[in-house]
Amino acid sequence: MHWRSGRIVFNPRLGPVPLELQRMLPPNINPKALSSYRRYPDAIVGFADHVLMVEAKIIASGGAVGMMEEYLLLWKQTTEYGGLHKLPVTAAILTALTDPLAKQIALDHGMQWLVYSPGWILTDLMSSTFNITPPVVPGQASTLEARGQQGSSST
Repeated sequence: MHWRSGRIVFNPRLGPVPLELQRMLPPNINPKALSSYRRYPDAIVGFADHVLMVEAKIIASGGAVGMMEEYLLLWKQTTEYGGLHKLPVTAAILTALTDPLAKQIALDHGMQWLVYSPGWILTDLMSSTFNITPPVVPGQASTLEARGQQGSSST
């Protein structure tokens, strides 16, 4: 992925501030104060002939495709980012690991599927931050066994 030739905007806010939030504001507060509530993809990359809209997930699911569909709709209502609106938009899901079902959903929706797996990613995935399997501690029951459920533990 070589995007150096493009203009990269990280976390670009898309669409208007939701009307429901605007109605809750006191009269003396500008609705732009709520801009952090606008949805945003991870990046847009403006090239000479098109815009690449990117949603990045370490492990992408079909939910990323749904989020991208929202972003594509909101792009049409966005007034920022100058002449990029005159260019065709390509949507891409960027992920470190491929879930075949998520990939098929993205491709069925006309999106690109991009994989970037730096060397540190597997180490991170096996860390306590991402590891959702409870550890097996000798002499203690696993979380599933403690709840009276059937299941096997892995180390």
